[in-house]
Amino acid sequence: MSTESRTESITERWKHDPEVMKRLIPASEIKRRGISMVDPLLAEGPVYIIKNDRIEYVVMGRATYEDVLEDQDEASDARVRQSLEELARGEGRIMTVEEIMAEARANA
Repeated sequence: MSTESRTESITERWKHDPEVMKRLIPASEIKRRGISMVDPLLAEGPVYIIKNDRIEYVVMGRATYEDVLEDQDEASDARVRQSLEELARGEGRIMTVEEIMAEARANA
């Protein structure tokens, strides 16, 4: 399958999302023009790089990456808080890794 037809199939999948469509770039185009070609697109959001008929890579600016990391930290903190609240209400139980693994094997 040619690069053009592979890109067309990706395009078909994402045609409903114009924001993604603006930032789909074949890896071959980056190889030909250089990575700096994504710089103007990064102002609009992550750039999706197509390789082997798939979005294989996502390139984002440093500030966006830091936001992603911060969001992950906040979500992790929220899960820990929720677990502690459940334990305080007498829900759930504290288990060792060995106990969790034994229970998982027994239920498999």
